[in-house]
Amino acid sequence: MVFMYNLSNIKELSIIDNPVKYSKIIGGKKWNTHKLENDFKVELSNGMILDFRKGWKWDRASVPQLFHSIIRPDGDDDIAYCIHDFLYVTKRSTRKFADKEMLKWAKAMKGTERISWRNWDIITRYRVLRLLGGLVW
Repeated sequence: MVFMYNLSNIKELSIIDNPVKYSKIIGGKKWNTHKLENDFKVELSNGMILDFRKGWKWDRASVPQLFHSIIRPDGDDDIAYCIHDFLYVTKRSTRKFADKEMLKWAKAMKGTERISWRNWDIITRYRVLRLLGGLVW
């Protein structure tokens, strides 16, 4: 059975287990390529359904190694970056929608209502993405 995640159930489910299982590809073309180890589906905020299959490759959060001590490329919000990369690769949406969807899923996974490091991290990633994401779009 392939489970369907959406913005309303992801926080509760992710507390039990990170929905994204992956392994690093050694010797890949990119320094941080990973592949999915499980199947899952997500329903985006606009109702679009994305079907992720075991073996799909992505680079998690595209954070240059220089900044890994400040902003990690992985974490409990991997599904947000998986969705984002899928939308960038397939072009099934606009760039702006893909970026905002990443922000929504990251907030649903680990955001808080108060000022915190987690919220700073989420907003920083989003702003850098809006600034530089056009280079890969």
